[in-house]
Amino acid sequence: TDVSRRGFFATKWQKRLGHLLEGRRRPAVPEIPETELVNNKFNITPRKAILGSKRTGVLAYKIGCMSLWDEWGEKHMVTVCQLDRLHVMKSMTIQNDGYEAVMLGLGYRSIHRQDRPVLGTFIKAGVGPKHHMCEFRVSSDCLLPVGHQMSVRHF
Repeated sequence: TDVSRRGFFATKWQKRLGHLLEGRRRPAVPEIPETELVNNKFNITPRKAILGSKRTGVLAYKIGCMSLWDEWGEKHMVTVCQLDRLHVMKSMTIQNDGYEAVMLGLGYRSIHRQDRPVLGTFIKAGVGPKHHMCEFRVSSDCLLPVGHQMSVRHF
């Protein structure tokens, strides 16, 4: 057998070199379409807000700050945030959990860095592993289906 030829598995030194060079690789330039394609496979329709209704919050990465001027010449500071792969991970209902809430997941994290029990949540939602997860209390009319991808259009 020839030891110098490796098959599927790389040596530990090749893996370590790959991790070191990972930060130098440039990501591919994304193709951004002219119009936004909204996938509404859950048939969620907008409706009027009910008095006392509690909607979900949002998770986002802070990109930075910038200034905007209004028509009177007043300067307003705004924070620029990015919603990156924001999905509904889990819906808590009164029947199952005793309260109503929605768990959201943001971003991407390697599957090897996730805890074992959390992996089941990703599989049930049908989404990839998430960087941040947070739970928001909502009212019953504002519960969203599991796996729904949220965008800024929701707000």
